[in-house]
Amino acid sequence: MTLLLTNADLEQIVIAPSDIVDAMEVAYRELHTGAARSELRGRMIVPDANPARDDTYFFGYHIGAVPAFGHAALRFDSLFAGHVADEFGGRHIRTSDFAGLVLLFSLENAELVGILHDHWLSTRRVAATTALGASYLARRDSRRLGLFGTGTQARQTIPMMLARFDLDEIVVFSPDRSHREQFVSDMSSVTGSRIRSVDSPHDAASNMDIVVCATNSSTPVLEASWLSEGTHLSVIVSGGEGDSQAVRSEIDTETVCRADVIVVNSIAQIQKSRQVKLLRPIESGRLNWDQIYELAAVVSGDAPGRSSPAQITLFDNNSGMGIQFAALGTLVLDAAASMGLGTNLDTEMFMTRGGNYAP
Repeated sequence: MTLLLTNADLEQIVIAPSDIVDAMEVAYRELHTGAARSELRGRMIVPDANPARDDTYFFGYHIGAVPAFGHAALRFDSLFAGHVADEFGGRHIRTSDFAGLVLLFSLENAELVGILHDHWLSTRRVAATTALGASYLARRDSRRLGLFGTGTQARQTIPMMLARFDLDEIVVFSPDRSHREQFVSDMSSVTGSRIRSVDSPHDAASNMDIVVCATNSSTPVLEASWLSEGTHLSVIVSGGEGDSQAVRSEIDTETVCRADVIVVNSIAQIQKSRQVKLLRPIESGRLNWDQIYELAAVVSGDAPGRSSPAQITLFDNNSGMGIQFAALGTLVLDAAASMGLGTNLDTEMFMTRGGNYAP
């Protein structure tokens, strides 16, 4: 049977954040050995898809396979999005309902075994990868986390970071004070951790062991001078000339160049999508390609991570990867089966058996 899991089904699933981060670690280690495979993210942009709208149509996809979890994954989404600028700054936002699905295929017999709505998975796989990168790049004695953002992605970031770090304090900033205070109240109750709101972005970055940007901002949210010696910084937004209308980055070139160690998900994705965050300092001669390492190599011990407590390290979680969906999707299928969640569909609806069909 093929299991269909909607967002409503997935909201009932409980998987320990530590298990999700551990699964990502396995996936990245297999990627480095060559056992797992992950193709570059693709994104088709149709600016004039609907002349009656003033936004842009996006169709994106990720493909990956992780033998350790027995599945290949295809994640795709269909949506309209646009760019807004208001008193809170420039942001990239979804402007329509959207279709986002993850298809899971068995590496044993090629059958389609799962159809999963992707919203629940996507925020968690990003946050888990952020935590994985931090566990290899932040100081082991890190106790203070500064968090930029109070949206859905930020809500998943805190539990994933707590899975790898014994944090004494979490400091949160976003420009909307009421949203920020509600976030702090909610997350304090959920995690039992000491979380407090600050009115200044400076206070969320200065004197922190770890700083995580989990926003949808199109403009830098912090300044390089705010980072203290020994800080680990993790960022997500990676718009580029090749895959987005908005050239987007949560940090500027000065912040990139302050980093002593720079790690990304995929160097090839930077080049394909012309992601400006690292491409600008490279093309201006302030940074070289050989100064950038991939997370899979760091996790496997074949590329340097932090080598001294004083270093500033940067993890650019610059691209979704198909292996993330294959790994987390497997955990979800197992959890859903044990809880009796989802709708079983006849696999034969999706399979072609025998005959003289072209492969």
